[in-house]
Amino acid sequence: MKSCAKFSPSEVKFYDQNILMDYPHWNEEGFFANRKSRKIGKISPMIFSEGGVKFGVCFGYEAHFDVFWRYFMQKNVGCVLVPCASTFESGGRWRELLKMRAFTNSLYVIRANRIGEAKFGESEFKFYGESFVVTPSGEIVNELKNEEGVLMCEVDADEIAAARGLWKFRKNLVGRGLL
Repeated sequence: MKSCAKFSPSEVKFYDQNILMDYPHWNEEGFFANRKSRKIGKISPMIFSEGGVKFGVCFGYEAHFDVFWRYFMQKNVGCVLVPCASTFESGGRWRELLKMRAFTNSLYVIRANRIGEAKFGESEFKFYGESFVVTPSGEIVNELKNEEGVLMCEVDADEIAAARGLWKFRKNLVGRGLL
């Protein structure tokens, strides 16, 4: 299974990736057993609350699909955690994609990307890091570049509310019966 886990003193929750890549060079569909746990036509991202903010979890590949961001908007999520294993010098695309998602959804996005090298069969991959934090205004405020480290940030519920009040993306969708 390709999963993410949240540990607390009272429980452990798992989130199995809903959409897996099926590319010849990176075939998660063929490698992971998630297909057995997924329901056709449904997604079920992990959501939890901490410090008055709702957090959602969305694997890197899933971040490309509007249905996840719509789900987070419906659930009033204020911060989306995006664990990735990105390679092929795709950092620029990730920066733009997640800045746009943060801005248009008025929420924080925290991307954690793998770093280092790995060999799978005959293929070698170089994971470049570039973990970062994006604010609800679409600005990257902290990043690790291509280094291992600890990335720190404060997720501010007031900043989320201010962005939502200023741009009103969610309110406009709800007012038109689209959310």
